[in-house]
Amino acid sequence: MVPAPSDAPDDSDGDLDGDRVLDRCDRCPRDAETYNNDEDGDGCPEQIGTLTPEVLYFGQRETDVTIPHLPFLRRLARLLALGAEVLVEGHSTDGEPFPVATAEARSRTIRDALVALGAPAGKIMIVGRGRERMVDHTANREGRAANRRVTFEIHDTLDPRPVVSHDPRLMPGSASCPAR
Repeated sequence: MVPAPSDAPDDSDGDLDGDRVLDRCDRCPRDAETYNNDEDGDGCPEQIGTLTPEVLYFGQRETDVTIPHLPFLRRLARLLALGAEVLVEGHSTDGEPFPVATAEARSRTIRDALVALGAPAGKIMIVGRGRERMVDHTANREGRAANRRVTFEIHDTLDPRPVVSHDPRLMPGSASCPAR
């Protein structure tokens, strides 16, 4: 039986996307809020996975983080703190002794820097690829330099479904929307 218009539910108390933010208070009523302590309550998902992964390059036999690496690492650490995960892949080139160990050391150094910048260690996976995925097979200086790198695969793992809210301001029938 279809309800008569007078029996229809009041849309102002609805929650179309099921994120526990009433549609009349929801800036994004068709997209669920991401509950991650970052702008919670506006009803919109945070787009944490929008950081474009960079490639960080290293000198011959070098594994240390350098000043040019830091701006990207700071942005990545923030994303990881918000719930993303990352696979850090270290690479090496011909002419570097112990290529897998060198690649792993590069990955480990990057992981340690991310943790020092506030990223949760459990959100960072590392692997040393050695010469397995060289991008340039030429034997010249530029080709070798292109292979001494760390790459990133960033995954947005946030669950947009919140824990049930006990905030009366977010319950159906509340008279006002939460202050932002």
